[in-house]
Amino acid sequence: MGEAPEEKNGRQDNIYEILKVPEFSQAIERSHEIPVIVCGDLNSPSHLDWIEETKDLHGGWVVQWPATFLLQTKTGLKDSFRELYPSPIENLGITWSTVNRASGSEWDYKIPEPLDRIDYIFYKSERLKPVNTFVYAGSEPLQQIPNQTTNDYPSDHFSVITDFSFDLS
Repeated sequence: MGEAPEEKNGRQDNIYEILKVPEFSQAIERSHEIPVIVCGDLNSPSHLDWIEETKDLHGGWVVQWPATFLLQTKTGLKDSFRELYPSPIENLGITWSTVNRASGSEWDYKIPEPLDRIDYIFYKSERLKPVNTFVYAGSEPLQQIPNQTTNDYPSDHFSVITDFSFDLS
């Protein structure tokens, strides 16, 4: 699918669609009253992670990934993980892939799978503050493909969990 294909069905386009939803825009405008949380699997790395300081981790590339960039710059949403762990070098926060360490059968599983942070919890509120965040992968060691069916964690993504405090005043 990609970030911005000609068919206009990429991740960047998905964010533009969300930004056009009147209820979403209204929620962002009212976030000083009612907190807004946007979370999930964006299937896109973060523009906060693919920076000059980390290009050695990403094939020498610096990329302003549009999905996260647009969400943050157009709405003021904050990335809860990067709020508490601002350094993408010290805390990678990898959420994918949990069970693939090499690309698919078409490559004979010989090319390393790119591991990245593609699952997020964004928030906007003056009264909401992240106090703890972590990547969760179950309690048992993960088995890689083809033994992944024995995992106690049923996904090819890790979860991102963020605890927030809420100022009631």
